[in-house]
Amino acid sequence: MNSRFNTPHAAFAGIWLVFLAFPLWFVYTAITLPSFILVTIITVIFSTVYVWAFGSIEYCPQNFSKTARSWLYTGALAILILILVPIADLLAVSMITYLCAFVAFNFRPIYAAVILILLSGCGLGLGLFFAPDELLFHLIISVLWPILIYILALVSSKADKRNDLEKQLQLAQQREAIARDVHDLLGHTLTVINLKAHLAYRLIDTDCEKARAELADISTLSHTGLSEVRCAVTRLAHPGLDGEIQALRRALDTAGIALQICGTMPDTPDPIFSWVLREAGTNILRHSHASIVTVTFSPHTLSITDNGCGFNPDTTNGGLQALTARVHEAGGELTITSQPGNTCLIATLNPKENP
Repeated sequence: MNSRFNTPHAAFAGIWLVFLAFPLWFVYTAITLPSFILVTIITVIFSTVYVWAFGSIEYCPQNFSKTARSWLYTGALAILILILVPIADLLAVSMITYLCAFVAFNFRPIYAAVILILLSGCGLGLGLFFAPDELLFHLIISVLWPILIYILALVSSKADKRNDLEKQLQLAQQREAIARDVHDLLGHTLTVINLKAHLAYRLIDTDCEKARAELADISTLSHTGLSEVRCAVTRLAHPGLDGEIQALRRALDTAGIALQICGTMPDTPDPIFSWVLREAGTNILRHSHASIVTVTFSPHTLSITDNGCGFNPDTTNGGLQALTARVHEAGGELTITSQPGNTCLIATLNPKENP
């Protein structure tokens, strides 16, 4: 079976086929054994086509559009129903409900509504023709059920569209984050590398020692740039706090900085922790010259410590200022202490507001 076969959709559709057993039993008590065998075979074929249609509507037949596939399967199911009409009228009327379900879930709403009206009319007409005393039963089977199925299909379609929009929004946000990282981090690094390369080229014949120093800086900066690229790519593949941890680990490994993780990451971490880890990791990579970074988790606290050269917290850069404001907006507090050999950033969230 093709890997694109939608098993959940097929299974959900197939579950309801069990209700065909009731009209099939009534048919069995009213017709001869050879006719019942024929009816059973057609019912099995109908059920198989019905389940296959729901599972393969997106790809099979491959040379058909989805609309053409929908019409193809609708036609096949309708033909099987028509074959049953002369020998098993009650079963045929019941099958029309399943055909309505397929139409409702696989045609555009306006087209599905028109087709369902036609199918409901045919089902009601056939039911009243063969069993005119069962008006209520036929109204339920041929009118009420198609209406309910159509409503369910509309709700399902809206839910699918909403999920698709949410996925597209998340993807757009991830792309914006990557673009921002490339612009803010990698762009700066490459600009400095370019300037130092030109300087080294000019110095190579006049001051070899300075040229070597510039080349050493270029090597260090290129290493940092590689770390930032890996960080951005890992973040795109694994969004969220877990992805930020993976990205930071890869980036620090590339820069030759050890990472230690202490405590247990919350089962449902607050998104603000991801921002804190990202900004802290960026500053460590670019400015700290650290050799060890320790990340400590508790239910409402994230602590990031490094043994780098430190900085003056009172002259915080723009990224940390924005991060401080973001943490405050989330109802938390960001504390930064720094001295040579020990820089610590602690983000604490209010457990009442962020359980």
